[in-house]
This record gives sequence, structure tokens and C-alpha cells, in this order.
Amino acid sequence: MKLRIFTVFASILFANLCFGQELFLREIENLKNDPQMAGAGIGVLIRETEGDKVVYELNPSLAFVPGSILKLVTSAAALEMLGPDYTFETGLAYDGQIDKTSGILNGNLYIIGGGDPCLGSENFQHYYSNPDFIDRWAEQIISLGILEIAGNIYIDDSVYDGNNIPGTWVWEDLANYYGAAANGLSGFDNTFRIVLRSEPEAGKPATVVSTEPAIEGLELENFVVSSDSEKDGTCIYGSPWGGTWKIFGTMPKGREKFVVKAALPEPGLAIGSKLKKRLSEMKIPVSGIVEKGKITPGMEPFYTMSSPPLKEIVEVMNHKSVNLYAEHLVNQLAFETNGAGTISGGLEVIQQFWKEKGIGVHGFFMDDGSGLSHFNAVNPETIAGILRYMKTQSPYSGEFLSSLPLAGEGTLSVFDVNLFPGETLRCKSGSMKRVRCYAGYLTTVSAKKMTFVLMFNDFSMSQNILIKKIGDLLSALRNEY
Repeated sequence: MKLRIFTVFASILFANLCFGQELFLREIENLKNDPQMAGAGIGVLIRETEGDKVVYELNPSLAFVPGSILKLVTSAAALEMLGPDYTFETGLAYDGQIDKTSGILNGNLYIIGGGDPCLGSENFQHYYSNPDFIDRWAEQIISLGILEIAGNIYIDDSVYDGNNIPGTWVWEDLANYYGAAANGLSGFDNTFRIVLRSEPEAGKPATVVSTEPAIEGLELENFVVSSDSEKDGTCIYGSPWGGTWKIFGTMPKGREKFVVKAALPEPGLAIGSKLKKRLSEMKIPVSGIVEKGKITPGMEPFYTMSSPPLKEIVEVMNHKSVNLYAEHLVNQLAFETNGAGTISGGLEVIQQFWKEKGIGVHGFFMDDGSGLSHFNAVNPETIAGILRYMKTQSPYSGEFLSSLPLAGEGTLSVFDVNLFPGETLRCKSGSMKRVRCYAGYLTTVSAKKMTFVLMFNDFSMSQNILIKKIGDLLSALRNEY
């Protein structure tokens, strides 16, 4: 009798397991065979993290455009090579002499960029506010006894070379906030705000009210019209170095103040101008101008400001998918390795690092560190290999894992927390036009640890529908294995 009961129980258990696997496989097959996925590129690789057993694979060695899951590659390399407690340094210095009687600096002030991507960032207000970092700088200048500066404020952002725009970023992205480029002296997320006003009726020309802050030498040609839609339909076109920009598209009708974020041209000069203005408000005049210039022999450093630790920067970068931070890491890895912050140098360093770790680099092409370029290509095997390394071999596994959002957080806010409770799902998303990818870690209801990479390119399905289907797929995987 006991044997019969055991046999019946085992049969039921086996049937449930098979049914569960069929559910998961059916989700994948339904997605593959959906008419709106016809002609699409689909790459899937799901492995048990510890034993590396393959649960499911589809085109695992085929290269796909990754979108922002490329940030996994960049952030993992940065943590490994720089360490989680690494900080960026921004310095202040002066040349010439301070007249002790009059308080006049007969010389120049220097702001020396060290590649800090977070200076004045909205993501680190607790770190750079109360008091504002500009106020802290002004206080340091006053503490030297300086009451007037008879020279210029020079911006030294030479830690990175001037060619800081990845060559394969598209024209549509460059002037928009998410296309802000890395700079040796970055600030305020390298963004500024364009304030627009619209008429009560749809189809009427909108008006540019102001820019915050005012950008010297920037000319805006406005072609935005009011719309019945409540969405921001604007797009900005322009050079990252300023000049004449054009803003097209639509904005909601009847708005007195509608704010559009744009990439800040020459952020170092904007920082210098803000410092000069603040000093003037504090009755410390600067007779000269704000311009770029390199540090000089005999210069006297007097203050250094450190960034938050890298682990905090990487966490914000992966949670909010901040392109700017990723591009800074590329340049900084080149600077720390070769003494020169360049895009090409940083990308070479990252790819060489993973090659030395035994991660396959075939079908792995990096044109930036953030995933904004459509010229990036990587296969699921490479991404899965990096994820497995960071989970099982990296001394910074905890910091890397914490940098990935949970369901309901950051770029995973669309995933139902009830389907993925606690820390059962941690992953990075990547999306752009006709690209949707996810990669990370999943813990199943039977406590199995999974590493997964899902990559979809060139589909006609709407992003929202595909996201729902991917959520169903991951839910089936979690519940049935």
C-alpha cells in the first residue's frame, strides 16, 4: 500500500513538473510564433547560475543590439577594475599671489575636473546639496582670504579628450538629455531646461519662455506646436558644443510652463559661470572671464571634492539607466589604465578585461558604454558569462547585485511585485526603437538560482505588449522550475 501511494505521488509530481515545463516552453513558443515577431531576431539563454546547466537557449551565440543591458558589461568591469569605493576627484587651485592687505588674488582660479559624473546631480542631492557644492567652493575661496579675483576662472577638463561623443550616436539623440556626453568636468547631469508656453488651442505655435540656466551663445529655433495630447512630443536637434539648435514636435496645449530637458553644451563652462555668479553675489568680484585652460606650473591646489563611491554611482546608473554615468566610466577606465580619458581607449580596456576573464568576445562589439548606439552588438552567451562571473567569482558580487533593480523599481517598475516578490528578480532592461532586452538573475519557487538573458530585435509588436509577454515568460520560469 505504501509503495502504491508513493507511486501515485511520484506520478502526480512528475506530471506537475512536466506541465510546468510545458507552460514555460509554451510561453516562448507563443512569443516566437506571434505574427508581430515575424522576421525579428530573438536570443535567449537561461542557465542555472551555480552549475551552469542550460535550461533553455535560442540563438545564444548570435549577436544582437543590446540597448542598455550593455551597462551590465560596463558597470561590472568598472567595479572589478576600480573597486566599489573608488571616487572621482574635482580640484580647486589658483596661481599668482594673494595680497594679504587687500584680499586681491592677482592671478587666476582653476577648476580641475576629474571626471566626476555626479557633481550637482539630481540623483545625489543629499551629497552635493545643503550646502550646494558651489557654495562650498566659494567658502573655500573665502577661507584663503580672497576678496577679489583679478584674473580669470579657468576650466581644466583635459582629463578626458575633447572628442567625447561616440561617433555612432544618432543625430536625434545628441541634444536631448539622455544623449548628454561625458566631460572631464561634468555637472548637473550635463542637462539644462527649456521652458515653453503653449496656447489654449491645439495646433498653435508654442513659445520659448527661457532656458534654465541661461546658455551663453546658444540660439534656439522653435518649431513646437500645442497639442491635445498630454505627452511630451518634443525633440531637440543640435551640436553638443552649442551654436544654433532646433526644437520640433508637440507639447500639451494650455500650459503656462512646460519643461523640456536637454543636453548641456560645455558643462564645465556652465559650472565656472555659476561659481563666478555666486562669488559676485557674495561681493567677491571676478574681473576676468570663464574659459577653458590647463593647469600651470607653480599653481597652488587648495581644495578637493570627492564623488560618492563608485558602488553608489553604479547603483543609480543601473536602476535609472543613466547613459551619462556609463560613458564617464568608459573614459575613466581609459584614464586610469592609459593616462588619457578616451572613448576608444576605454572600450578597448573593457573588452580586453572580459577576454582575460575567459568571457567569449566573439560577436561582441562596443561603440559606447551605455548602449545608446545602434552599432553595439553582443550575444547572450557573453552577457550570461559576465553575469555568472559577477555572481560566482567577483569579490564585489554584492555591490553588483545591489545595483540591479528589483521588480517594481527603476526601469523594472512595470513588473508586478506580486509575481516577483522580495529579491526573486534582479535584472537590467534595455530598450530603444525595435529593441527590448532583459538580463539578470531569477530565483524560482523551488529556490533554484537562474541567470537569464532575453534579447529581442526588429519586432513590430508594441513595446508594452512585449514587456507583458516577457513578464509572463519570467513568471512561468519562476513558478515552474
